[in-house]
Amino acid sequence: TAYKALVATNGDVEAPRNAAQCQYRRQKYLKNQKITCDEIKNLILLSYELNGFYKLLQPQPEASIVLMHDQMKQQFANLLTKTKEIIPPYYDTTFSLGEIYVSILGYRHVMLSEKPILPLAILMHDSKRELVHERFVQIINHELPDLHKKSILVTDGENALKNAFRTHYPTMLQLRCWNHAIRDIKLAAKRYYYNDRENHANDDDSVPKTKKEIVADVMDSITNILRVSTRAESLVEFQNILQSLPIKFRKYMETYILAIIDELVLS
Repeated sequence: TAYKALVATNGDVEAPRNAAQCQYRRQKYLKNQKITCDEIKNLILLSYELNGFYKLLQPQPEASIVLMHDQMKQQFANLLTKTKEIIPPYYDTTFSLGEIYVSILGYRHVMLSEKPILPLAILMHDSKRELVHERFVQIINHELPDLHKKSILVTDGENALKNAFRTHYPTMLQLRCWNHAIRDIKLAAKRYYYNDRENHANDDDSVPKTKKEIVADVMDSITNILRVSTRAESLVEFQNILQSLPIKFRKYMETYILAIIDELVLS
């Protein structure tokens, strides 16, 4: 049918003479219409299609792409003016999307009944250097200079991004995400606490505990201490158990957890 229609409307010498030529012409047309396999070219083409969504498109020397929808920016700006509540923005990086890192700045919409977390801006980058995050936050500061006025930033604790926000929003309070902190403590417990317990296991134990049980026990103790109502109580409780911890695990807790205990927040 397509062949008959094409021949009927185009009778010059370049018209396809059979179904195979018609199929070839069709595939050639589709190939010309589709996005190429060149990733950089695709980004440039999409930036023209999504006008205003790209706030930065930098392929070299370090790939940095900043995305922010103008309507979402306006939603957040309106929220800043209308609510009296604290708005918690969340900044987190995922390393599981192939060869590029994706950092997302989201926020909790405190005026909606379910208080959902919505995306505000996205940074796609191939380097974890502080300069990359600093450029991202510089753009955020240009688009939303008042972001800090009713916001308390919650991060995964990465120093590069924390420093970037301190540069452009020096008065904004920063907190450490509880889930990330607990995950990091658990990894350290598996690496340091469990291995030390294995090396000093009591041969008289009739039913030795599994690795999962040993780690679960120490995590229960630590999370219970972190959940107490005041910082002073937490520090007292930690001092009571620190000496009983293996040296490497104790040093980890002193260096990476006790030092930022004021920043921990349930999220």
